[in-house]
Amino acid sequence: MVPSWPEPDTRRLPTAVDSQRRARPVVRRLDLGAATRLLGSDRVLPYLLVAPAVLLVLALTVYPTVYVFQTSFTDWNLMRTVTRSIGFDNYVDLATDPLALRSLLNTAVFLVGSLALILVLGLALALALNERVRFRTFFRSTVVLPWALTAVVVGVIWRWILIPDLGIANYMLAGVGLNVAFFLSPVAAMATMILVEVWRSTGYGMILLLAGLQGIDPTLYEAGRIDGAGFWKSLWFITLPLLAPTVLVATILLSIRSVNLIDIPLVVTGGGPARMTETLGLYMWKESFSFHHIGYGSAVAVVMFAINLVLTVLYVRSLSRSRR
Repeated sequence: MVPSWPEPDTRRLPTAVDSQRRARPVVRRLDLGAATRLLGSDRVLPYLLVAPAVLLVLALTVYPTVYVFQTSFTDWNLMRTVTRSIGFDNYVDLATDPLALRSLLNTAVFLVGSLALILVLGLALALALNERVRFRTFFRSTVVLPWALTAVVVGVIWRWILIPDLGIANYMLAGVGLNVAFFLSPVAAMATMILVEVWRSTGYGMILLLAGLQGIDPTLYEAGRIDGAGFWKSLWFITLPLLAPTVLVATILLSIRSVNLIDIPLVVTGGGPARMTETLGLYMWKESFSFHHIGYGSAVAVVMFAINLVLTVLYVRSLSRSRR
């Protein structure tokens, strides 16, 4: 009997090349899907969304800061075509210049006076407008309105109000037999600048503190009332401790503005009388753009940056120590 053999399979067996061809699209799809899932995950997507803004901020802040720091070691003057590296000569001149030291003192006085008044008045307004009063939205908008105005416009308005011969302030004071020289006395001129800054920035401080007040749990006040705590005890033992981080943020922002302030002193007093009310920011502006000492003005700007950095570190450390 002749054995019967199975017919051979004429279909072509898959080769290694065919397996690679079939695997390639699958591998690509898997890699693309994994990459898509990775980019869309919570660990990567937030960074991708903020990356353009971060790069823009770095380009507009880090590069100018480094450039100003490098310029502070030169004698760059707009009236000359040659610029030389002079080391720390600008900083030595700054430390020995009486006008610079006076500007530093004026900045300290302006900072302390305006910051204290803005925080106190801003807290009072925030406490009042945090209650359920009629027309609360209208009053909030009215208080913030001065901050919405440009600082130069505010300065011009107040200068025309307080100008000795034409201002409405002395016209009204003349009715009670008073005549105040707002710009002729250094003390009066500094007080005027502080007044203008407080009028403009109190609404800004109020908004920051009001946001902090609305984050405090109302049940804490109810528990305080049950224990017999009145308004002042609740303010001292509940509001102020819980509002400390917000006060810190407001203090840092307002301090940086006071140190860097140029527009209000420039428009209101111009640094007068006899440059007795120049702040450090106005001094830097005059040296850079009025007297064309770009290198020296850059050194002043670096000192202002250092002052802001030191103040911020001191504020943060004081808050951390008070919480221990």
